Amino acid sequence: MSPDTDPHDYEALQLKVIEIQKRFGCDVFLRQLFGLTDPLHIHMGGLDVTHQTENWEVRTDKTQSGSTTVYHSTVRTSDGALTQEFSINQVRPGTFLYACTRKPIHNAADLEIAIKFEPRMPQEWKEHAKKWVGKLKNAVGDDGILGAWAPHGPFNNASLLIDHEELYSLFITEPEYYDRLMNFAMERILDYTRAISQAGPDVLCVGGNVPGGFLGKETYETHILPYERKYIDFAQQDGVPAMYHNCGQIMNLVESYKKLGVKVVEPFSPPPLETRTTSAKSWTSSTAITWC
Repeated sequence: MSPDTDPHDYEALQLKVIEIQKRFGCDVFLRQLFGLTDPLHIHMGGLDVTHQTENWEVRTDKTQSGSTTVYHSTVRTSDGALTQEFSINQVRPGTFLYACTRKPIHNAADLEIAIKFEPRMPQEWKEHAKKWVGKLKNAVGDDGILGAWAPHGPFNNASLLIDHEELYSLFITEPEYYDRLMNFAMERILDYTRAISQAGPDVLCVGGNVPGGFLGKETYETHILPYERKYIDFAQQDGVPAMYHNCGQIMNLVESYKKLGVKVVEPFSPPPLETRTTSAKSWTSSTAITWC
C-alpha cells in the first residue's frame, strides 16, 4: 500500500502501519521492534559485536551471497577468541530475515569469556530507547496501545548464543553449565529491558516461543520456568505489564504459564488448515478460544 516507502526506513514503516490501521478504523496495537534492535544482538542473536572495549576487540568482515549478507565476526579477549556469523536475508523487497547463523558459544570456556568481557549496555542507550518509544507512542495517541519487544525470556535468549540441539538437552547433560548459561542469558539484557520499560510503552512483549509445548509441562516447570519467572518479575517491576508470546506449540503449557506472573499470554490460535477439516460448530468453538 506504500511502495515508495524505503524498506530500510524503520521509523517511516512503523508510522505507516499506524496510519493505515487508523484509516481502517482499527484499534491500533503497534508492536515496536525496529529502532530498539540496535544493537542487533539483544533481539536477533549472537554476542555484542557493535561495541568494543580494551579487552573486547571486534573484527567483522562482510560477504554477499545472492540476497543474503553475512557478517563474520571475531572477538579477541585476553582469555581467548570467540567467533560468530550473523546473516540478513532479503526474502522480497522490504522483507528481511535476521539470524545468528553460527553461534558464538560452544562450551563452558566460551561462556566464561562472554560473561567476563561482553560489553554491557551503554548509558546513552536509555535516551535512544526513550526517543523511539516516545515518537511512536505519540503517533498512536488515544487510538490504541504501544507494545515494545523487550529482549526475549532467558531460554529464548540462550538460544541466540548456542545451538538449539545442545540447548534442548543441556539441562540434563550439563546442569551446571546450563544454569550458568541461563543466568548469563538473563543478566546480559536486564539493563536493556529496564531502559525499554522506563521509556514508556504500554506493554512489554516477551518472547517465549523456543521452550515450546513439545518439551512437556514437567520439563518446562523444572528447568525453564524458574528463570522465565525471575525475568518477568524484573520486567514488570516498573509497573509495565508483560505479555508472554509463544507463537509455537502452546496448549501443553497453559497451566504452567499461570505461574509466570505475566498479565497476558498469547497467541491462542487454532491449528493451521483446520478451517478445511472441521465442522462449522467445532470451528466456532475454536475461534472462541482464539479470542479469550
